[in-house]
Amino acid sequence: MRKMILILMLLVFTGCGGSHLNQKNNKLVALELKEADLFGLSLTKPASWKFITFDEYMDNISMSRLENENLDVLVRIFASRPIVSIVKDRLKEPLPAVTITVNPKEGSPNVSAIAILKRFAEIGPDGFKDYAVVVQPQEMEIDGHKAAYMKAHYTGQSYDDDILHPVSYETWIILRQGYFFNVGAVSSQNEDDKTREEIASTIKSIKLR
Repeated sequence: MRKMILILMLLVFTGCGGSHLNQKNNKLVALELKEADLFGLSLTKPASWKFITFDEYMDNISMSRLENENLDVLVRIFASRPIVSIVKDRLKEPLPAVTITVNPKEGSPNVSAIAILKRFAEIGPDGFKDYAVVVQPQEMEIDGHKAAYMKAHYTGQSYDDDILHPVSYETWIILRQGYFFNVGAVSSQNEDDKTREEIASTIKSIKLR
């Protein structure tokens, strides 16, 4: 079964594409939700989307391909565990996905969300073919908390085929005390309006205590 789903990594983000996921048991899914709750984060997923487990998340990492081989190795070693990851299972690739990781504010505790996204933009061309920032980093708020947003396009490919996929990747950074939430949403560059609305509603549903 082919797998190609984009996920967000610790200070470097990587991946591409989709899979057709089997439904995991409710106990494993509940563990993922419990982890998010420990950080005071909740969201409401669209009805047709699925929560995926850490094992599924790591399985998908193993199928994604980066342009830079050295970066590819580092990503697999230092993959950041997601606290929430949801996907929309469908035949068309890439599979839409929203993944949230927790990352430390390394270097400076006062680093801004804009500065973090600018660093992501610098790394992007090393990992992705045809990488381009289409919406520059900009300040915003999520549930009343300081955040920033950026959108990039690139060409994605998995290890098990030579099909190229035009991927759109949106990133939100939400600052917290001593760490930040890294929210990533993948979709096709020519995504349908309904899926884009579902991604937007998921981000809007994020609540922080």
